[in-house]
Amino acid sequence: MRPQSLVRVAALVTRPGRGGSARDARGVLTVLSVVAYTVVQALALSVAAGVMVFVDHDRHPSNRFQADNSGIYVLLAMLAGAVLIAPLVVLCAAAARMGALRRARRLSIVRLLGGSPAEVRTIGVIEAFGHALVGVVGGTVVYLATLPLWSPLHFEGQALSAAAMWIGPLGLGLVSLAVLVIATASAVIGLQRVAISPLGVVRRTAAPGLKKARLIVPLVIVVGWAVAGQLISDTGFVVVVGSIVLALAALLRGSTSWGRCWCSGWAMQWHRGPTVRPR
Repeated sequence: MRPQSLVRVAALVTRPGRGGSARDARGVLTVLSVVAYTVVQALALSVAAGVMVFVDHDRHPSNRFQADNSGIYVLLAMLAGAVLIAPLVVLCAAAARMGALRRARRLSIVRLLGGSPAEVRTIGVIEAFGHALVGVVGGTVVYLATLPLWSPLHFEGQALSAAAMWIGPLGLGLVSLAVLVIATASAVIGLQRVAISPLGVVRRTAAPGLKKARLIVPLVIVVGWAVAGQLISDTGFVVVVGSIVLALAALLRGSTSWGRCWCSGWAMQWHRGPTVRPR
């Protein structure tokens, strides 16, 4: 299929329908997907701005309290940012898979017209990117509108003014780019778990083998945290405590929904046996 034809088909497939309960349901899911990306963008900007505020207090303290205690605030702010990453990736991947499943009929028509599975997945990624782009714009508007709401809050003996919480054009661009990249990458990964044929769209449920990433990622996170702590702050306490917190989080992540996928999946894959699926 030619690139021009692929773009036209993508526009037709991603266009919301009019009328009918099924089309109304697809429209609601589309709105929910955009709202999810909007929330992610607004939270990412707010958390990034908060981290920059506390890092600035640590580097240029304006009072004695900041000079003595800013390190722990930097630690907590960085921890909040780290905790945001996993739900963001999970949300983007789930939104991409949901989008493919709800467009089953139209995607199957594309396959009947001669589109390859890769081209059909490309259409799904284009739609996910479009939703993420709209969500990034909406999230930026929400972030800008809520800047004055930070003023009543005081941290380290200083108010969080709108000027302090403004992340700046460079930070705004970097966060937006990061959200779009994560959304697109998650869409690509998520759509790999969806089998699209002329008869419909189904999810692949084959049990994967034990992946080395389950062993490597926690170590990479801890090392990355330590390096970031040394670059941001000269306080060794922040680096040590931050590394310990992330190490414990990597071991105890089973207390959260996405953590159970990490830890329980790890344990189950070690002891898994032959799988029998009913037909």
